[in-house]
Amino acid sequence: MLQHHDHSRGKICLDKGISECKFEIYLPDPKYDGGGQYTIKQYLTHSDVLSKLNATDSIMEMCCGYGGIGYYLAYKLNLKKAIFVDVDGGAAEGIELNKSIVDFDTEFYESSAFNSYTGPKVDLIVTNPPHVTTEEELTKIQNDLWNGNIPEDRKQRSRLILLDKDFEFHTNFCNDAHKYLNDKGQIVFFENETFIPCQKIKDTLGDRYSYELIIKPPLEPQMYMLIATKL
Repeated sequence: MLQHHDHSRGKICLDKGISECKFEIYLPDPKYDGGGQYTIKQYLTHSDVLSKLNATDSIMEMCCGYGGIGYYLAYKLNLKKAIFVDVDGGAAEGIELNKSIVDFDTEFYESSAFNSYTGPKVDLIVTNPPHVTTEEELTKIQNDLWNGNIPEDRKQRSRLILLDKDFEFHTNFCNDAHKYLNDKGQIVFFENETFIPCQKIKDTLGDRYSYELIIKPPLEPQMYMLIATKL
């Protein structure tokens, strides 16, 4: 049974029922809103998608931000542990804030990909990572978001969320992820085909996985979910 505690923080509903919110967590700061809610709504609320995930014990959310995807899937899949990893140590506040309202164990690691990660293997890794690879792409998205007038407090945060310069994070992550997965473990990527083609991720991960691509219409056609299952 979920516990409920009062906090002077805003809440984010992650599992909306017909008349009420079934599962919600606290958001420590609006700057950590990220794309988690969009991803959950468009993909993970679908039972046919959830049924493809085989985790029975543990999940890791890489590039976790406030941890919405990891918290949601640990709750929906009835897992025992959720591990959160982010290069921004400030994200730990959100993970800590929500530890007391769930029945599963949580841990946070400050790390860029697995460079400083010292935790255990998991059944499932999910990631909605930075998805542009050049400064020009970053500038264009920032200008589109703020009509060319980017607030100073958003410049650095949006850079952290959006820019994987020269595909470096993806390369490091894909090279190391295999050894942090249990047998038959899975990686789920939420990506943008315009900037990170699905085939590029498959090529970087290699032949140690089987793959399933999911696109849920009527989504923007460039968005996709890729499931890589360890062979």
